[in-house]
Amino acid sequence: MSSAVPPPRSGASRGVLTGAAQTFVASVLPLALALLALPVLTRALGAERIALLALAWSWLAIVQLLDFGLGRALVRRLAEADAHGQLADEGHAVRSAERALLVVSSVVAIAGCAVGTWYVRRQLGLPAALRDDATWSTLLFCAAVPATVAAAAPRAALEAARRFGEVSLVRGLVNAATFAVPLALLPITQALWVTAALLLVVRLWAWWRLRSRAARLVTLHAPARAGTTPALLRDGTWITVSNVLSPLLAGIDRFVIGALLGAAAVAHYAVPYEVVTKAWIVPSAVCASLFPAVAFARVRAASEVAALHALALRVTAALVLPAMTAALVAAPLVLVVLAGGAWPASSARVLAWLAIGTAANSLAIVPFVLLQATGRARAVALVNVVEVGPYLVALWVGLQVMGIEGAAIAWTARATVDLVAVAWLAARHVPPSPGTWPRLVIGAGGLVTAAALVLAHGDVTPWLAVALVALVTIATMPPDALRLLRARLAGAS
Repeated sequence: MSSAVPPPRSGASRGVLTGAAQTFVASVLPLALALLALPVLTRALGAERIALLALAWSWLAIVQLLDFGLGRALVRRLAEADAHGQLADEGHAVRSAERALLVVSSVVAIAGCAVGTWYVRRQLGLPAALRDDATWSTLLFCAAVPATVAAAAPRAALEAARRFGEVSLVRGLVNAATFAVPLALLPITQALWVTAALLLVVRLWAWWRLRSRAARLVTLHAPARAGTTPALLRDGTWITVSNVLSPLLAGIDRFVIGALLGAAAVAHYAVPYEVVTKAWIVPSAVCASLFPAVAFARVRAASEVAALHALALRVTAALVLPAMTAALVAAPLVLVVLAGGAWPASSARVLAWLAIGTAANSLAIVPFVLLQATGRARAVALVNVVEVGPYLVALWVGLQVMGIEGAAIAWTARATVDLVAVAWLAARHVPPSPGTWPRLVIGAGGLVTAAALVLAHGDVTPWLAVALVALVTIATMPPDALRLLRARLAGAS
């Protein structure tokens, strides 16, 4: 008997790919804007202000995941209800989750105001003239937390119903505003509090827009039922642990760098970090549609889950690994072109290390989401818990010994361990199609080879760079595309 995993039904795979494509486009367009805006903002605002903006971006990215697992738990509940044809009856669940998220996020916002103002005034070593601006902008960015977090409830209804186009529109506009607003304000003012105030308005609009669209699927004015929120919390308890620890592990490095080395070091680290981690839009786009698809498939066609796992891995690898290989073999040029100005050699080495870590982390997101969608969030959470102590020690030692490059090495090591752990856990329960991981290992080998050459010699010859990128591209190419390429080459010969 063959052990091969059957391909998913065309409808299931098409739904995942369509949703991923919509989310990807909504992420790429703001990314293009970011790549154009970042050099201008860096030159105009200076190291201290761009460091404050980078910290604010990290803050907003972290807090929107601090939802006690309610967002993911709600998506899974609504997707399963949709599979049974009962989505319209779940308005009370959306309402209950939204209220709980507002309470939690308000507490987080208040705590953020206290800690954030202390951090920017006492720990970053900012010039006295910038401290008041930094304080007011910190308060305004914290005020955006409730709208940012509560929006997860109506968004869950749209994602469960696979309305990714509507979700992507809002996400794209919010992400674009992150860079468009400070860029548009440059001729008027460099005050960060003005940028923070306008971004607060954008977040409030996004919440309203998602609610208005979700109201077409469920009754949002339905009264919350006793027991709904506790049930969601029980379902999301372990998701909560991962949703708290994962963004903290991914973003705490910049805060530690700021506390130990100052704002200038944050800028030299954060800019290459922002450049390479934009690749996260690929697994984020894929998994935004993968999560509800897996939850739906568990009810309707459980045999499709493994095939969806393999599909998500292959798409993620085919887009991320070649891009990261290209970025690291041309790290100095990438910084000059995308970030503008002259950057120290340490920033180029940071980019090379973080390219490896970003590739590992991108692949890890797929089994991470799969385990959560299949009710195995506890295993993922325990991996994150175990990682915390060793990573913080490695981060501190790396900064003491090698500065920001040491921080990049620690970050990449943690991402790699994370990939190995969650991939092994996922393979135990829902293994992808045979042959999926060996091909990805070959692609990863090309990426690591390129990184070793860059870190050892500073650069590689153009021909070798092209060869390495080609190797990784072919190794990660989806089988159907690879067969088509071979046929074309055979026909040409």
